[in-house]
Amino acid sequence: MSDRSQATILNVDDDEADRYATSRILQQKGFRVIEAATGGEALLRVAEGPDLIVLDVHLPDIHGFEVCRQIKTDPATARIPILHLSATFLDSQSQVNGLDNGADAYLTQPVEPPVLIATVRALLRMRQAEAAAQAAARQWQTTFDVIQNGACLLDREGRIVRCNQAMAEILGRPSGEILGRAFCELLYRATGSLEACPLLYGGESGDDGSTDLTVGDRWYLVTVNPLLNEDGQLAGAIHIMTDITERKRAEEALKEADCRKDEFLAMLAHELRNPLAAIASAVQLLCRRKSDVPALDLAREVAERQVQHMTCLLDDLLDVSRITRGKIELRKQPVDLSTVVDHAIQTSSSLIHAQKHELSVSLPAEPLQLEADPDRLVQIFSNLLNNAAKYTPPGGCIWLTAGSEGGKAPGSGPGQAVVRVRDNGMGISPEVLSHVFDLFVQAHRSMDRSQGGLGIGLTLVKRLVELHGGSVEAHSTGPDQGSEFVVRLPLRPMPAPGPSPAAPSATAGVPARRRILLVDDNEDAARLMALILEMGGHEVRVVHDGPTAIAAAVEDRPDVVLLDIGLPRMDGYEVARRLRQHDSLARTILIAITGYGQEEDRQRSEEVGFAHHLVKPVASADLLRLLAEMFEAR
Repeated sequence: MSDRSQATILNVDDDEADRYATSRILQQKGFRVIEAATGGEALLRVAEGPDLIVLDVHLPDIHGFEVCRQIKTDPATARIPILHLSATFLDSQSQVNGLDNGADAYLTQPVEPPVLIATVRALLRMRQAEAAAQAAARQWQTTFDVIQNGACLLDREGRIVRCNQAMAEILGRPSGEILGRAFCELLYRATGSLEACPLLYGGESGDDGSTDLTVGDRWYLVTVNPLLNEDGQLAGAIHIMTDITERKRAEEALKEADCRKDEFLAMLAHELRNPLAAIASAVQLLCRRKSDVPALDLAREVAERQVQHMTCLLDDLLDVSRITRGKIELRKQPVDLSTVVDHAIQTSSSLIHAQKHELSVSLPAEPLQLEADPDRLVQIFSNLLNNAAKYTPPGGCIWLTAGSEGGKAPGSGPGQAVVRVRDNGMGISPEVLSHVFDLFVQAHRSMDRSQGGLGIGLTLVKRLVELHGGSVEAHSTGPDQGSEFVVRLPLRPMPAPGPSPAAPSATAGVPARRRILLVDDNEDAARLMALILEMGGHEVRVVHDGPTAIAAAVEDRPDVVLLDIGLPRMDGYEVARRLRQHDSLARTILIAITGYGQEEDRQRSEEVGFAHHLVKPVASADLLRLLAEMFEAR
């Protein structure tokens, strides 16, 4: 009905004169009128779709109230407004009954034409407004249902006022069963977890919120947006449930791939370190005796230097992988700065000497104590020295200075240790300087690869320094101007002076002969390591698998078992567990010598009873020194 004057009105009255009078009034105002004299005829003609019905109460066949009730209970005609007319007085209860049966208004005849027309127009406007609201609601619901995400509108008590088809499908119920129900109750039944209910608003809260939860085998992100009334008080919320199953599966796939990568890196390290350990042991044996042939001495020096280089590359590659995944744990202890700098210089000395560089070192006269992981500090400073050696032309100069800053003013704290590594080498261009600590970045990328490296050393330096609560800076005025790296680390407050250390005994440094069981499935590495230990004065028995190792240990009761982890038939962890079950081996020291060097590998070693976890290749001097120190401590 585009215009109210074109409305069709069904006039129902058994009195012909009254029916004529009413129809005349309506027609004069431009309404189209159809008529019925009985209730039965009215029920038939209502199928013609009138816009309004004027209905007499007293009809000869069916009471007007019953006609009204039947029209209002039929969904096809329930929205048609009904105006009751009666030529006789009806008491208030009868009028109430009429309205209860669905009538929209009531007038008593004779009715003044203006009153009748005004009432009819008011009812038609009401119907138009209802129709517009229904159309808007249908349009809104259609739009609501088109949304692929589950969506529902909740009232202040958390009951569902509206929901779309996607939400009904998620909750597994028809929309009719959902409306008016508490959202948390439905979600609890859908998810099986009351704690997973995302109804995050309530009480005085009006904050947005979100959570992930599962419904069946699907994952959903539930977001909650509060609805506030005019006074700013919480009036309800809109809940959106977005299916994130594919994203979750992708995340799980990435985690699984990351786990496989970890396993691959661990296995790669083990497989590379095993032959590297044999080569390193062979080189160490050759280096014990000088040759009369200079070329052989040179070959030994080159082999030793390249083994060290290969070991550092392997360690750096694995470390940067662990650091990027946050799996590096520092083993902090009180350390002296000069001591770790000395160790770093020793580590890098072969590369510095090979390049014929001049190294100038300035260390503080007074000890500077740090709370740090000494192995990681050596790694930091040796990486910086190696970097300077590689990017400085042969015969260059490298300066290492160490000192402290701050900590002198009252209440200022202990200050910082500062280590500077400077060279007169190739320098760093401004465009590279800002990215020099990024992974795989190198200052020079020439095809000859003369400097070597993977571009990960400085990344490791930065991450390890930051893990210690410090900072590192790079400075260079440009190409061919050299570079300087400055590391700052927090100092440890100096403890009160303690008693002087006892003088070493007269027998210190003279290693005692120990019975050692060496277990390694790499026969070359085992033979060479056994030879080195025997040359160090120890008695060594070699076996190559777990069960044989257990039998040999029970038979010989060795002082030390050097045990590889990646053994055939039974791994080193299980061997260690079984050895610890024998009372006769209670004083036997277990040392893991393995290609597995990740933090979780060290933790497992400690859990099963290993006293030390050494990563291949192990320097023979370090191993012999460790054996001597352990038994001195006993």
